[in-house]
Amino acid sequence: STQGRIFQCPHTENNSKGRGSKTRKQQTMKSPIISILHFFALLLLTTRNASSNFGDYADLTFQCPAFTTCPQACVADVANCPASMTCPDGTTLCVDGSCTASTNDVCSGDLVSPCDELSYPSVACAKVNDYYDSCLEKYQETYDFQSQYAEDLVAETTTMITFKEPVFIFCYTWISAVTAFIVLWCAYNQRFSPVSGSTKPLQEATGTDINTTLWVQTGYRSNLLGNLLYAMVCVTIAGFQVLLAIVTAFYYAQQGLITWCPVAIQDEQQALLCFIIVWMVGFFWTFALKWPASMTSLFLRRCTFENATHIAVCAPITNTTENKINSPTCGASCMSSQTGFARCVAYSMNLFLGCLGGMSSGAGIVMKFIFSDVTTPKENCQLEHCRVCNEKGDRFFYYRLRRYTFDPEVGAFVPGDWVVGKTLGDFAALQNGLYDSDVQKRLSVVGPNSIRIKKPSFVKSVFRQFSSKFYNYQFYIIWAWVPLYYYYMAILYFIIVTIGGITVAFFQYENEASLYKLTHMSGTIDTLRNGEYKCLEMSELVPGDVVALRPGITYCDMVLLRGSRLVVDESALTGESTPVSKTAIDPHDIQTAMYSPKAHKRQTILAGTTIVECSENDDLGLVTKTSSYTSRGEMLREILSFGRHKFKFDNEVGIVLMILVIYGIFGFFMTGFVLIKDSWIYGWFYGIYVLAASVPALLPTVFVVSVGVSNKRLAKKRIACVNSENILVAGKVKRALFDKTGTLTKQGLDFLSARSKDGWNSDKDISLPKILETGMSCCHTLVQTNDGTLVGNSMDKIMFEAAGAKMSVSASEQQETKRFLVTKADGKVITVLKRFDFDHESMTQSVIAQTPDGKMLAFVKGSAESIKRLCRPDSLPNGFDTSVKASAKEGVYQIAMAMKNIESGSWQMSRSEVECDLAFIGVISFKNILREESSAVLKQLEEGDIYPIMVTGDNILTGIFVAKECNMIKTERVLIAVEIDENGNITWVDESDSIASPPLIGNMKTGELEYELAMMGSVWETILEKNRQYALELVEHVRVYGRCTPGNKISVISALIDKGYITSMCGDGGNDCGALKTAHVGIALSDAEASMVAPFTSIDKTITSVVEVLREGRCALASALASYKYMIMYGQVEAMNQMLCAYFQVTFYEWNWVFMDGFWVISMAFTLPLSKAASKLSPERPTSSILGAHTMFSACGVLALNFTFMIIALAALFHQDWYLCQKWGNTDVSSVTLIADNYEAETLFLVTGYQYISSAMAFNFGYTFRSAWIKNYTFVALALGFTIIQFYIALVPGHLSCVFRVNCSNDDVVRGVTSNEPLPIQNPFNTTIMPVSFRWILVIIIASNTVAIMGYEFFIVNGVGKRIWKKIVRGDSGEMVLSP
Repeated sequence: STQGRIFQCPHTENNSKGRGSKTRKQQTMKSPIISILHFFALLLLTTRNASSNFGDYADLTFQCPAFTTCPQACVADVANCPASMTCPDGTTLCVDGSCTASTNDVCSGDLVSPCDELSYPSVACAKVNDYYDSCLEKYQETYDFQSQYAEDLVAETTTMITFKEPVFIFCYTWISAVTAFIVLWCAYNQRFSPVSGSTKPLQEATGTDINTTLWVQTGYRSNLLGNLLYAMVCVTIAGFQVLLAIVTAFYYAQQGLITWCPVAIQDEQQALLCFIIVWMVGFFWTFALKWPASMTSLFLRRCTFENATHIAVCAPITNTTENKINSPTCGASCMSSQTGFARCVAYSMNLFLGCLGGMSSGAGIVMKFIFSDVTTPKENCQLEHCRVCNEKGDRFFYYRLRRYTFDPEVGAFVPGDWVVGKTLGDFAALQNGLYDSDVQKRLSVVGPNSIRIKKPSFVKSVFRQFSSKFYNYQFYIIWAWVPLYYYYMAILYFIIVTIGGITVAFFQYENEASLYKLTHMSGTIDTLRNGEYKCLEMSELVPGDVVALRPGITYCDMVLLRGSRLVVDESALTGESTPVSKTAIDPHDIQTAMYSPKAHKRQTILAGTTIVECSENDDLGLVTKTSSYTSRGEMLREILSFGRHKFKFDNEVGIVLMILVIYGIFGFFMTGFVLIKDSWIYGWFYGIYVLAASVPALLPTVFVVSVGVSNKRLAKKRIACVNSENILVAGKVKRALFDKTGTLTKQGLDFLSARSKDGWNSDKDISLPKILETGMSCCHTLVQTNDGTLVGNSMDKIMFEAAGAKMSVSASEQQETKRFLVTKADGKVITVLKRFDFDHESMTQSVIAQTPDGKMLAFVKGSAESIKRLCRPDSLPNGFDTSVKASAKEGVYQIAMAMKNIESGSWQMSRSEVECDLAFIGVISFKNILREESSAVLKQLEEGDIYPIMVTGDNILTGIFVAKECNMIKTERVLIAVEIDENGNITWVDESDSIASPPLIGNMKTGELEYELAMMGSVWETILEKNRQYALELVEHVRVYGRCTPGNKISVISALIDKGYITSMCGDGGNDCGALKTAHVGIALSDAEASMVAPFTSIDKTITSVVEVLREGRCALASALASYKYMIMYGQVEAMNQMLCAYFQVTFYEWNWVFMDGFWVISMAFTLPLSKAASKLSPERPTSSILGAHTMFSACGVLALNFTFMIIALAALFHQDWYLCQKWGNTDVSSVTLIADNYEAETLFLVTGYQYISSAMAFNFGYTFRSAWIKNYTFVALALGFTIIQFYIALVPGHLSCVFRVNCSNDDVVRGVTSNEPLPIQNPFNTTIMPVSFRWILVIIIASNTVAIMGYEFFIVNGVGKRIWKKIVRGDSGEMVLSP
């Protein structure tokens, strides 16, 4: 062969053990960060010549046999060199194997023999060019001699360790002793020496039945022996890390790479064996200690509560429900309706999952036996160890914000609650405030008035994250990368793991910080102590304190002792955007009325509300609850103890990890002990690399990042989220419930007319009767602020303004009389003596008023039905029901009003006495104006296969009218359940009030009826009580619920949840609070930025927020699953790469790994979730199962295609004629930099490396739930940039391709990650350049692979294949049922 290139410097090939490591002596370590910067400089300056000439011949004719420079021959004397490896006559052989140009030339004194560096005989023979096979044939005897020489030299100069040295004996003894101590301590503490009375039930709050509570408390105390043992364990855990660092230093000292460390272990394999032993023992030992709930508590001694320093509390996680991916109504019937194939798949999956569950249970039993654990928390329960505090002789601990104080009489800890009083009389008796002795007593029980939650710390969040089992595994994997010159991979993996952990910790920190903002309190308040007012910190308040009220946020629950014009904003607690007024307790009720925050809502000021306006120095409040016992504290406790509604993936994540670990263990043994032909010690490391790839380090971040991105987008749309985890739940909503007034309709009402009894049957407009005008003027709960603004219910304001009345008294006058004065339109002044607030159960509100002539009247207003029940029948006009129904059918919001005379001087009456025996006087009509966006929102929900439902406290006919107006109801006929008798017989009528036959529900699905169903709230509650099964069947079809109390709304949502539906509720606060908290996804329309009444708050108070939340929920869920599939794909392709590399005894070059495991994976994984939500809701919801058919079909299909093209690429290589004489034949894997330059590794990198990018491109599809893939601009830009690089290096040899050792020759080589100088091509042929034809073959394979997986994902997974799967494979039910 005449074509080729001759270079000037000597080059040797690795033919014997250890030579790779010795070659590396010439190279100095440098910062990987600097190397990365060098790489980017190369990208900008690709023409930069970063190489030297290495003097070796590269044959680019691609013919067999291959012509090359024969491997360097080393001998003891020049005379021993083969005849053809000597210099021509007249020239001199130099020490480096080169020949002088002439007889007169002299060899340079700076030359170094390459043989010395490789522990070979010191004389280097001259280089010759020949066919490679001929080189081996002619000079094999010389090569064998130099290899044997090196082995003998190593054997003579190496001192082997026996593993019986004192340091080893100490380590054996220490580990064995500490392990034995742990087992014996646990057995003694838990089994052999139990402490009687150390475990007792724990009351969640005062009044909880301690005999039925699921809460349990167990006493523990610090113990000298336990503390000593704990210290030994901590030292041992840290010791493993120190030992790994020391052994690693010994390894690199033996390799000659570092000089500051003594060569304590002279044999390379023994150094690696020491590392393996420390790694294995340390990993399993540390991992086992992660099994107990708390390692710290493991070494506490059980004791009675009198001596306890810690309390272990086992309490249930509230509100946890597990929602399967399957249809909520699909059970055994679905299984029976599936095809035989689907049943077979389901059975196989259940069998496999059962085996995994059995393995997990078996491991749990073993660990439970080792640690003698008898306190394992039950399902859906949480075990937490709380430190007992001791202040001034009071012993207490905090759990879920609540203080529990030790009670010597009970012999256990009890809730630290203080009951101020039971009646209003008790409260009135405390109006003189407390004395210091009272304060100290109460303070010792309830503690400071603060929500005890630690200020979030990002550092602590990071520490907590990295202390988990997963990261314990990852950090040991990082250590496994450090030897064998893979330390740059250890740094890379450390960066990846750190980025992943910090990302998760950051989002967790943000959630904790937002919660902390809700608990943080500051400020002072004037408090009556020892008979005089003192300015105290809010935290110093105790129950029973009397405080002077000032504008600002309140931090305790109070009863208003004095004051009648207090205006507060409760939006942060209830979501109610309209300020409400508060009135003082009635002095005439103090002896008889039992206090109830619900019944005396107008007299109660809740913690977390903002006092908007009050009288100066006149308004006094009595503190009733502090700290966690306040309404605000209870809500925060619910948030803390709330367990997000679980999906399939919550349970499946553990199963998937177990599958990956099992697969990784298989790959570990297959790679390390079967595929690697070198020593098993090297095989162990390569096997660990397979195990590391099988469980990707970024796997835990995929859900967190997706949720965090969606949360940020919601915040930009002015939708606040208290707990971002609920975003994922929003992606599965199937039933959307709405309040009517203020939600589907506008916040306010338009006044239509006032119709009196006298003009009931008149079609003409008549003047407003005086008595009805008087009722409209005074029957309300409005309060006028100092600036003249009316505060109160919006309907009351509209009615009051329609009557032409005005508030006519000043604040000071009002404070003195404690009566409201109203001036009518005719100038007459009405005195309101007493008010009864609106009651959601009776649906009435009433007042007692006095006319100018001293006459006393009672006015009651409310729903037509409720007023009818309270009126004398003879006072009702003819056709009352018909007229009311007719108005309701027209969408008129109507309230009725009645009155009665009261004897002079007897106005101190109870509500029940006032609201009876009334005379009807008329109705006031308003018009509900539909929101402009309501129809569009409901249309989008229905297009998204979400069934909208109305739950309203208004007349059911009005609700039906609004439902039709906004197209929630599209059918002409509506059946209404109006009443139910004692026998459970339901009366159904249509809109014309004609009796109708009961609906034929049968097995009909939602929406299949030819008519819609509506139901009264009272009827629903009765059906639920008498025939729950029928109620659960009806709830599938009822569209409108009318005359609903807050309890009715809660029961409807609870029934839907019992059916398995994920529900959302949208309301404007007030009577919607319970429903908003009960639904999985509550969306409050409130201008409070941090409303605790619901997970989501629409600050702009628009129902389009419902669609936005659901869109982002679906997007987040789809993005999370896409990222999850990508990480699984990356891990398995990487594992297969590692195993194939082990099979061929090769590896990738340094920069290849940096890009594959660094730049590509991180950028793809973190930009995949950046895809925006689809513009509209699709007719289906994303799957929430990572083991479900859709996810498995997608992930496994892409993996199968990737593996297929991997095999195709290798097959194409094997069928190349030029390759047959240039196969990689080395079996020494001890030096990774010397086994990377070969066509096997090059082909694998080009094809499988791009799979890291193309697979992400395929998973970027998701147009059903996310925007078009092209709109994920960051992702597309990165993928395009990486694609250009990959295709360029596959086709064009040069400096850039040599960065990856692809299509590279010695004249273009550049420095690697860990070296300052370029390394020559490390194969016998001195090049990795491929023929142009094969380059295009690989490009075609890469492109075909990309098209195949993208087409599969687009057309099969998300297209026609998906429909075929539903129709044929999964049967008519459309579901594959797997056992839980």
